[in-house]
Amino acid sequence: MGFPSPTSDYIERRIDLNNVLMPHRNNMILIETPDGFVLADKSLKPVPGDKVAFQIGEFPQLGKLFSTGTIPSHCETIDGEGMEGIIVMGKVTAEIVRL
Repeated sequence: MGFPSPTSDYIERRIDLNNVLMPHRNNMILIETPDGFVLADKSLKPVPGDKVAFQIGEFPQLGKLFSTGTIPSHCETIDGEGMEGIIVMGKVTAEIVRL
């Protein structure tokens, strides 16, 4: 017989980065950048001030969303008629940077 080990109360699950970084796996997009890559979630609605992944033409880009437009990482504001060609792909939830 015997008693259960008291250490069994402190057993934790292993950390799975897939669960931490991608809570909505079916709605995630992986985008490569010159510095590494980002994960964007298509299921989250971006609000002004969020970093978003968007597409102009064939190439995905990253930028900050505002109520009147977006500012890409190269810092030229896109607003007004320029917003017509932009497709917002999702809200950026994680950035992984290469060293």
